[in-house]
Amino acid sequence: MEEMNLGGSKSILRPKPRLFKGVLIPIKPPPPASDVCVYDLYATALEEYEEALSKARSELTSKGIPSLEWPIDVLTEKDREKRLEADQQRQRSEGGVDAGRRLGVTGDSERERQMAVIIGAFVKFEQSLREKRKAEKAQAGGTA
Repeated sequence: MEEMNLGGSKSILRPKPRLFKGVLIPIKPPPPASDVCVYDLYATALEEYEEALSKARSELTSKGIPSLEWPIDVLTEKDREKRLEADQQRQRSEGGVDAGRRLGVTGDSERERQMAVIIGAFVKFEQSLREKRKAEKAQAGGTA
């Protein structure tokens, strides 16, 4: 259970930031229920969150921690899209052993290397089916 921050200049109940490689990463405040004044508090909390997030990004950069290692919710929208695109590209281009290892098969023995290749082939097959279905849906949507 997350600890709640009960104090501060603009006191509002919100989770305490989490620690990542020595840098405090703020927790995005939850959206408000319904009262107008609650929206004002939420706007303030969101503003503080954005400032703290910007500071955390600067600290991570100054510590030389590559953005590839950052938690995805710390990345800017542009960097998040780049990361997701790179991950998808890597998954499409990786070999059977790599895909198997990503799923937990170490490939230490000959049998495990074979299993990694089989799992990798299965993963690639599933990916191609998913892409084929996606293309068929897009084509069916365009002709309807």
